[in-house]
Amino acid sequence: MEKCFVIQPFDNSKFDKRFEDIFKPAIEKSGFEAYRIDKDLSVRIPIDEIEKNIFEAQICFAEITTDNPNVWYELGYAFACDKDVVMVCSDERTGKFPFDIQHRHIITYKTSSKSDFESLEDTITRKINAYISKTKTVKAISSAPIADREGLKSHEIAMLILVIENQM
Repeated sequence: MEKCFVIQPFDNSKFDKRFEDIFKPAIEKSGFEAYRIDKDLSVRIPIDEIEKNIFEAQICFAEITTDNPNVWYELGYAFACDKDVVMVCSDERTGKFPFDIQHRHIITYKTSSKSDFESLEDTITRKINAYISKTKTVKAISSAPIADREGLKSHEIAMLILVIENQM
């Protein structure tokens, strides 16, 4: 099973409960293993394993409600590795997002009722599926043999592939 690296605060409280009750089931419905570094008993040097697992993950998931420095570090590393990241933030957040995050899509959610969390779970699953669908489309286009076709030269086709990749 392919891996979705989960970036979130570990708090033995509400965020760990949200992982077990909402995030993990949503990720698994998309066909991915919801991987959290703190759940992996084989980890010896956490930062090495964090970077390795983010790099190897098919996709990442980040809970960014709080300004947790570890979360921001891992999120930045995921972006540096050019990973698709599904980001969520609850209505409990009081401050603005950092400048480099403000322009990205963030799923916001309410915490007042069970239906809010059910809606969040569904939205996470749909977002992961949408990212994966686009990734598969780009891979299919870019792995196709490049040959002159219907008036386009091979270098023009290669340029179109680059444009498509940068739009997704």
